[in-house]
Amino acid sequence: MQIEKEDSNKIRIILKPIDLQEMNVNIESLKPNSPRLHSFLYEIMERVREETGFNPYLGQIIVEASPMGEGMELTVTRVSHQKNPPVPANAKIRRVKAVRNTSSPKRTAFIFECFDDFCNALIHITPDTLQKSSYYKLCKNDILIVKDISLQEKNILREYSVSSKSGGVVEPYANEHGNLIASGNKLVSMAKGISQL
Repeated sequence: MQIEKEDSNKIRIILKPIDLQEMNVNIESLKPNSPRLHSFLYEIMERVREETGFNPYLGQIIVEASPMGEGMELTVTRVSHQKNPPVPANAKIRRVKAVRNTSSPKRTAFIFECFDDFCNALIHITPDTLQKSSYYKLCKNDILIVKDISLQEKNILREYSVSSKSGGVVEPYANEHGNLIASGNKLVSMAKGISQL
């Protein structure tokens, strides 16, 4: 996913086919007012807010979607800082609310190219966060999947990992094709051991 802040009121997002696949999104499933569209927009808006500081929840925004090969381009434009600005009577506007999927905690997957990077990151994470984490070995990569991580710890992990993705997509894949090395208390013990080296 490529996010570009064009100005203080406009963001451009490019989603390649691989991004849509990782988010488990089929463009045909993004029907107006569908739960899938709401959760998709929430995930995108959260990523935009984290990476650019653009707050999509302040005022009214317009999201324009355009096909781009097999991917898509989204343009997010803030039209007003008012909570509910007036809309002309003849305007054809469909209001869609970005809603977080509350059925399960939000998970984030961090992918590390080498074990040393994983170890360096691990010793900077609190035991409470590690209790909610799982460590997988998948091919040559070390993957840490964390539930409900703070922004501060997410930024620390991003310094050491090559990418961070939706754990809701990566975790089932890691379960099927990788090896679960440690989770919860075992991961906390592992971090303690590494910090004593």
